[in-house]
Amino acid sequence: MKKIYFILLAVIIGLNFSSCKKEAVKEEPKTLDVSGNWKLTSLSSDYIFGDKVVVTVPNQSIASYVDHIKFESDGSGTMTVKGIAVRKFKYVANDETIHFSSVFNYDGKKWVETGSFMSFITKFNNTELEFTDHEYYFTQVEYIDKRYDQIQRHVGLVTDN
Repeated sequence: MKKIYFILLAVIIGLNFSSCKKEAVKEEPKTLDVSGNWKLTSLSSDYIFGDKVVVTVPNQSIASYVDHIKFESDGSGTMTVKGIAVRKFKYVANDETIHFSSVFNYDGKKWVETGSFMSFITKFNNTELEFTDHEYYFTQVEYIDKRYDQIQRHVGLVTDN
C-alpha cells in the first residue's frame, strides 16, 4: 500500500513540474535621451484609406510642418518655425516611441490645448532621429481627389546644437 502512495505522490509531483512553463520575459523599453535641439531635414506623408496608401507625398516642404524640435532634459519641449514657438509639449521617450502629451498649439493669440499623440521611432543615434506618426480622422477627407481617413507622417531630424 505504501508503494502505491509513493508512486501516486511521485506522479502528482511530476505532473506539477511538467505543467509549469517558463513565460517569455518581455523586455521593458529603455528610456531614451533625445534632449537637445533637432533640425527637421525630411518630411513625407502617406495618405491612407482603410489599409491602402492612396497618395504618397515625398520630400514635402519643411515649412509646412516645423523646422526645429527642442526636447528639454526635464521632459518638456517646443516645436518652432523660424525661431517662433508654435507648439509646446511634455514628452517621454523610450527606444520605441516618443509620447507627446499636454500638447498646446499657438494660434497667434493664445495657446490652445490639442491633446496628445505618439510617434514611433524608426531610427536614433546621437546625431539622427527619425520617427513616424499617424493621424486618424473620424470622417473621410480628400486630398487631390483621393479619399483618405488617416495620414502617416515620416519625420527626419539631425542635431542642431
